[in-house]
Amino acid sequence: MAHCNTIFDQMLKLIPRHHFPSLEQQYGTGRPARSFSRWDQFVHLLFMQFTGRVRLREGIAGLQARVRSLYHLGVQAVPRSTFADANNRRPAAFFEALFGRFCQRCQPVSPRHKFKFNNKLYSLDATVVQLCLTLFPWASFRRPQGAVKINT
Repeated sequence: MAHCNTIFDQMLKLIPRHHFPSLEQQYGTGRPARSFSRWDQFVHLLFMQFTGRVRLREGIAGLQARVRSLYHLGVQAVPRSTFADANNRRPAAFFEALFGRFCQRCQPVSPRHKFKFNNKLYSLDATVVQLCLTLFPWASFRRPQGAVKINT
């Protein structure tokens, strides 16, 4: 049987996997991951970025359709709730540090080119502010509680 690497696998080979344990010690949450590692999270996020998936449900469904290919990437399929919890609880500074190491690795390849963004870079954050329904009856968020969602 002939073995053929996918383009996605070739892209993942550019990112050194041996950097993940040291970054995990620096930017860890204090307890080790049981089944969904940082590498798994990174591969899922990268797949969703490359394929242009906007919603979490679309990204997970796209990866679950390729379960046989996931094994060769060193990743396993994950439930949507596990992926959402990992994105909420793990600090984003881990991926910022990973980007810094990847950028340092690319500098010797092209020393004359400096990394810069051509357009402005915006960060989007959504926060839910809890409110009391007796004081703010217009702010019904869920049945027993009130809240306002703020996007900045």
